[in-house]
Amino acid sequence: MDAGGVALVGASAGVLGATVGAAGAILAALIAGRGQGRLQHTHWRRQVRRDAYSRLLTVGNEIYARRAPMSRAMSAGHRYATQEIADDLTAALAAAASGVSLEGPEPAGQAARDLVSLCAEWSGLMLMTNSSGEFRHEHPELAHLAGRDVVAHGDRVRDALDRFEELARAALDAKDGALASS
Repeated sequence: MDAGGVALVGASAGVLGATVGAAGAILAALIAGRGQGRLQHTHWRRQVRRDAYSRLLTVGNEIYARRAPMSRAMSAGHRYATQEIADDLTAALAAAASGVSLEGPEPAGQAARDLVSLCAEWSGLMLMTNSSGEFRHEHPELAHLAGRDVVAHGDRVRDALDRFEELARAALDAKDGALASS
């Protein structure tokens, strides 16, 4: 082969090598970009869940902080004006629970809904404990709460808050944000 042929083969090999190298670099960038996108989405999703869990815990702990001392005082015979017992936090807790239900996983959503139910019952029980007997007749939907201890119910709320916090932490620590069924 003459010098021109060798130069042509060399140039062709150089172009082919450059093309393969460029294609490899583009493919590597695409793969890295997809991986980075997935990583960013996972981080964003975890942060959204963390915010939802945090909102529920903040409101739940505020409810407990307000109602626990009142429950103890009621148990000792102290009475409150009805508006002192009712507060806007129950609605805020229900809204926070909706956020947790939306963000999941399902065990976290169920724990949030259970906490809302316990807090609503606690509010009803506090109203019953605080009132005279005629209250029970006006609100038969609270009849199932009759005879329950208002302080013990508050303890159930505290336990539910602690369980939710543990569950939320486990969900955030799980690789894919899901909890194993137990």
